[in-house]
Amino acid sequence: MQAQASRQAGRGGAAISRRWPLIWRRRVAAAAAGRWGSPTSPVARGREPSRLLSSSSAAAATPSPSPTRGRPPAGPEAASHQGRGGGAQQNLRSVAFGAAALAVTSGAVAYCLGLTNPSLNPNQAPPPDPTGYDAEGLMGAGWKGRVGIRQYMANSPMEDRALASATDDGQLVVGVLDGHGGWQVAEFVQANLLRGLEAAAAAAPSASLSAALTAAFEAMDAQVAELLKPGFDLGFGNVARVGACTTLAVVSESRIVVANAGDCRVVLGRRAAGPHPQVAAEEPVATAATAGATALGPLPASKHSRTCADPRAGLTDMTAAEEKRMPWVGYLRQCKQPEDGSDGGEGGPVPAGGVKAYELSSDHNARVPFEQLKLLREHPFEADIIRCKRADSCYVKGRLQPTRSIGDLYLKKPEFNGAPYKWIWGPRYDRTRGRHVAGGNSWGDSSPAPPVGGTPPYITATPEISRVKREAGHDVVLIAGTDGLWDYLSSQDAVTLATRVLERANGSVGAAAEELREEVLRRAAAKHGLSMDEVRELTPGRERRVRHDDITIVVVDLRQGGKSRTAKI
Repeated sequence: MQAQASRQAGRGGAAISRRWPLIWRRRVAAAAAGRWGSPTSPVARGREPSRLLSSSSAAAATPSPSPTRGRPPAGPEAASHQGRGGGAQQNLRSVAFGAAALAVTSGAVAYCLGLTNPSLNPNQAPPPDPTGYDAEGLMGAGWKGRVGIRQYMANSPMEDRALASATDDGQLVVGVLDGHGGWQVAEFVQANLLRGLEAAAAAAPSASLSAALTAAFEAMDAQVAELLKPGFDLGFGNVARVGACTTLAVVSESRIVVANAGDCRVVLGRRAAGPHPQVAAEEPVATAATAGATALGPLPASKHSRTCADPRAGLTDMTAAEEKRMPWVGYLRQCKQPEDGSDGGEGGPVPAGGVKAYELSSDHNARVPFEQLKLLREHPFEADIIRCKRADSCYVKGRLQPTRSIGDLYLKKPEFNGAPYKWIWGPRYDRTRGRHVAGGNSWGDSSPAPPVGGTPPYITATPEISRVKREAGHDVVLIAGTDGLWDYLSSQDAVTLATRVLERANGSVGAAAEELREEVLRRAAAKHGLSMDEVRELTPGRERRVRHDDITIVVVDLRQGGKSRTAKI
């Protein structure tokens, strides 16, 4: 068993030393044996992935974060610790053994979810792009050569995933997933979300596509919770802090439907001479591919807009108490409109006769005023519901920036809330049993104290759905990207660059996605005073991550007829 654990425990899989405490040896052996896999898991049952999806192989386990500084107990409690013969020395050994065993936590997540976990040497070349590109399905549905995907690694291993496939009735399905805390949930969702969407559609063919997408997202979250619970109960608490922002777009000839849970983004590029996008009426999933789209009214502006107009408009209905509690409200009210008085088409000027960007999703992030107000109203007694380092860096309960995701179970379910941290030795506290989220303090203005265990759920996996009626001859491009793209490019910048490449004589969706990736790297280099060569030579991991995030970009050519199916992807 020890040799087997050494081979299978991934990056943290050093041989299990007999000097380790027995409980850690048992945990590592259980992870290596894969005993946490659920019989309901497709992998556990030996099912092959659906034709609709090409699942990539996983990269290595991510190292566990270092414990944060704490204070040892004082007074009588400290005396009791000092009075245990050899106690400090024993605690020191426990810390060392525990730190070594924590290296298998990432492997525990992988085994629970039925994923593989090969080791990765960060000094070697990155693994192939985990794009989930289903060439066979796209060709059969007429979308071959009209979808391009490009990625770039910052984390080691990369935590982003993507997918591009097609349904049997000819609809295109593309998605981007931004993992955090590890790659495992993102890869699990990549491998199973379309299968879940098929199941939801088959279970209720008369229901709307929006309802099927919502059911698929929520089912994925429930399945992740079911598979990770045995690992969490065994003591691998960090399995509850792995999650993935997930965005999926379903494109037919008459409409685009976007489901978003997190801070990835989908942007439509439409010729400026064309009409403003209209919200499309719901359509039963069984006829969504062929039925025409009925317009219900103009598409509203995305809620996450960083221009002055939207945040100020979103704050006008706040009470005086809510405005007092809103982080950085003064900063938001001090910003000024562009001189021309417009938002420039979602973040920049539209070239004359060019293509305008329309955002089909809203960023679900704690820095967004709309999301902050929502959190304040859902958890009115918790003064730490939003913690901000600066105006553009805010966290739910001081823990997580996204306000929607699949996974991140410690912010959703009380049974995944880790026990209060136990002091071990010196500045060390035992955090191996999961992140602990408490109710925190009240606002101190005669407000009731929050419950000791808080008021979860704080975030949700339920996606926000948008539906847009397509306009033949005016729609040019659809861009889906993780926040590694949007950290450096506005929506309008991305659409302008992609359109410029697509409309070249030899342009392609692959070249457009590649140009967007290169532009992100150019801007990251300029921001940090580096050359492009220096940026590329940075080692994946912290060296890259402090300068840019993982980047995943999906570009879809929406022009009538698109490009030749033999075009470079």
